[in-house]
Amino acid sequence: MIAPLGSGAAGVTQELLDECSQEPIHIPGAIQAHGTLLSVGIADLVVRQVAANAAEWLGIAAGTLLGQVLDRSMPEVAGALRTALAGMPLGSPTVIAARAGASGRGTLQITALRQGDVAILECEPSDPDTLAAHESTAMIARTVPLISAAVDIAGAARAATRAVHALTGYDRVMVYRFDADGHGEVIAETTSPGAECFIGLCYPASDIPQQARAMMLTTRVRMIADSAQRQWPLLPREDPISRMPLDLSRSQLRAVSPIHLEYLRNMRVGGSLTAAIVVDGALWGLVACQHGAPRGARHAMRAHLDLIGDLLAARITEFSLQRQLRALASASRLQNELLDEFSLDDTQDWANHLMRPDRVLALVGATGALLSYRGSVLTAGLVPPQRILEDIRAWLAQRMVDDVVAIDRLPAELPSTAGCADTASGCLAVRLDPGGSDLLLWFRPEQVHTVNWGGDPRKPVARAADGLRLTPRASFAQWSEEVRGRSRAWTVEDIAAAQAMRTHLQRVVHRVYEVKRVLARSNEDLGQFAYAAAHDLQEPLRTVATSCDFLAKHLGEFTAAHGLTLPEGPARFLGMARESAARGKLLIEDLLAYARLDHEDRDQDQVALAEVVDLALAQLDEASGAAAARITTADLPTVVGNRRQLTQLMQNLLGNALKYRGVEPVRIAITAVRRPGAWEIAIADNGIGIDPAHHEQVFETFRRLHGAGRYPGTGVGLALCRKIVRRHGGRIWVESAGAGRGATFRCTLSDEADARRWPARSAICVQAGDHGRGFPLSSRWLGSDRPDPHAHGEAALSQAYWGTLRCAAPPPPTHSSVGARPGHGQASGGGPCSAA
Repeated sequence: MIAPLGSGAAGVTQELLDECSQEPIHIPGAIQAHGTLLSVGIADLVVRQVAANAAEWLGIAAGTLLGQVLDRSMPEVAGALRTALAGMPLGSPTVIAARAGASGRGTLQITALRQGDVAILECEPSDPDTLAAHESTAMIARTVPLISAAVDIAGAARAATRAVHALTGYDRVMVYRFDADGHGEVIAETTSPGAECFIGLCYPASDIPQQARAMMLTTRVRMIADSAQRQWPLLPREDPISRMPLDLSRSQLRAVSPIHLEYLRNMRVGGSLTAAIVVDGALWGLVACQHGAPRGARHAMRAHLDLIGDLLAARITEFSLQRQLRALASASRLQNELLDEFSLDDTQDWANHLMRPDRVLALVGATGALLSYRGSVLTAGLVPPQRILEDIRAWLAQRMVDDVVAIDRLPAELPSTAGCADTASGCLAVRLDPGGSDLLLWFRPEQVHTVNWGGDPRKPVARAADGLRLTPRASFAQWSEEVRGRSRAWTVEDIAAAQAMRTHLQRVVHRVYEVKRVLARSNEDLGQFAYAAAHDLQEPLRTVATSCDFLAKHLGEFTAAHGLTLPEGPARFLGMARESAARGKLLIEDLLAYARLDHEDRDQDQVALAEVVDLALAQLDEASGAAAARITTADLPTVVGNRRQLTQLMQNLLGNALKYRGVEPVRIAITAVRRPGAWEIAIADNGIGIDPAHHEQVFETFRRLHGAGRYPGTGVGLALCRKIVRRHGGRIWVESAGAGRGATFRCTLSDEADARRWPARSAICVQAGDHGRGFPLSSRWLGSDRPDPHAHGEAALSQAYWGTLRCAAPPPPTHSSVGARPGHGQASGGGPCSAA
């Protein structure tokens, strides 16, 4: 990547650059000395303008040619021109004739160019014989497989420079690549022995002004035969009919800017030859030939150089297409994975799966990402703080004209991000909905690097001593600059992958909602079936249990009355039947509770969570161990929901925390933190923990991680919790570092319109291990008095759903209990659940 100019390129230098870029190099009013030129009217073939050196090349004085019909002085050329004009396309040079030149000039090749109402005739020395042409053609044939066999752009460029060096005989042949800012870098070269190496040197965009680059797209080969030779004016200066200077944009003889000639002489270049490398209609770079002494190239050699430039451009395009295809394949593969993995009863599942760092970041080689979708925000990897993210999103909303924006120097574009160079010096953004605010962003950090310039880029031009003309820099000694505030540039392949991801995400979301509509009726039918089946199975199970009790009672009486002992086998089987009936009854009750949710009204009230927790704890039986547990709560808010269902939710979560206890006394902390449009409720314990691999499985129906003998249950409880939370428009997940490390269950619930019941201060520090979506966590500070991360040395914040802050250096722990519930113990030390 090429760096931008430093701050020194400002002030008067910018004025000089502007003056240089406005030089009308397409109408110089003169030509180079290695040929001559005439302009004739197409309608009458009258000579309107002629170069002052016409006599030297044609043996006819310029004054004699002006105003005469071409037939009088060069009848053979006039006849060939009339024939050629009938099918000559506008702006395309065509060789029309050969003519004997003036004494000592040999045979001249006449090339005609149709432009407006005139034809421009260029007269140059013709190629001497066919032998050299055959040799150069054979060399081209040998070069094609070498360029085609290269495995990367650098290899193809080296093959091209070797071929051109052998073809032209110039001292130095380089491939010069432009970056997005117009600066150039030498990526390959072949030189004569003893020449200085230029590979890796960079040259500022001002070395080749914009108007010169534009002409390279139309006249792809440009030769300067002698940087010190006199240039010849056109007579008269303006066309006598149009009163305008003659446009020489497509002329091979066009005169050279005096600034550029001085630039070449300062580089000790006597002659130069360049061919444009055009990829997808844009100027990608140049094949540049330089010679210490004056040197020219005949028409056939220039045509062969143009062909090599086209071959190299084709290979570069092929490399780019290969990379784009790989990027598109990765995006398509990710789409298929998302479709395979999303949960049919959770339309947001695709977002959680997408934002896994090993997926979303690897797609474009980013270090951070943000997904903003329908009011929700998810992040992955390293991203700036929330306030900076909001600045970026607002700025992009105003800037994004297209659906994709790629920036590799965000701090320079958006000053508020200057302090986040280590996380967001580069940003690649795609809009997910036309004209909307849904975005997928990728971030890259600053890439500090050194650029080696061919001379000081801050002094490209200066005012000459006479104060009237510009003069280029005289020194090309290596000048190094350290560049900061820029990321690694986003490539065409990165942008293609981002665009493909946008298309694929739209398909994924459409597929999710289509499938949900199709399955909605099926799920309703299945729910009704499960409700009816569970209800109908209750009576048979009650009969089995009653029968077992009846048999046990009467067999006991019978054996006692007759002095007998009931054999061990029947007694054991009878006990097993009673236990199975009891487990079946429990399962039926859970299934009924699960299925009943689909039949309950969705009426919602203002529900005080503190009251719900009290009721849930009261309903837990003595065997649960609730009385002996140390349970602490923060001041809990009022939410909008169904009181009975929320009580069931809390009862299940608290029951699990009590059931899956470890060897230490049970400690449970219940907290709440405000999120945009919702409350995030957390129940943390110091129990046996959950392996991260099972964080999603625990919410599946009938999924149990432990045998019923050790921890009784049906595997429906957490599935019921998820169903309740989703019916309330929220989401639920678990966080745990693994076995023996405790677990924290979190869910989001809609908040009331008036949040006055939320306390002004309430915070609990909970130590968490591994986030369920793959984000590494350290101390989490929940509540309105969480510490300012900048005050504690945090370099960057990473948030999930504007979620929990990651503090690189957390503040001292709070040594006081927070909202301890009377009768349930008090928290002390650094937090109630240090193992959660």
